[in-house]
Amino acid sequence: MNRSLFKASRTLAFSTSRSATLASGRPLSAVVYKAGHHGARSFSSASFLGAVQPKYVIVSAGEGNNYGHPHEEVLERVAKIGAAVLRTDELGTIELTTDGKGLWWQAR
Repeated sequence: MNRSLFKASRTLAFSTSRSATLASGRPLSAVVYKAGHHGARSFSSASFLGAVQPKYVIVSAGEGNNYGHPHEEVLERVAKIGAAVLRTDELGTIELTTDGKGLWWQAR
């Protein structure tokens, strides 16, 4: 049975305390990471991305937004860890699905 794990649309936004998570010293890992604040330069630090090592990074940003999201610095950080970037400003709604063994994504 397949389950939808995550849906990102052009209007989705949420954040968590990444610095507190890093400071906890607990091991981190994720296959999918949702970039903080639309891919703003002050979120998704190199240290956090390096600790998590996601395979996919979702960036939820509006097409042609006035803030320049996602910022180039964030895209460069993601490239350095070798993760694929899935951007709502380019792809629209992104849906990730898993059967518990594999992971698939599609844009709508």
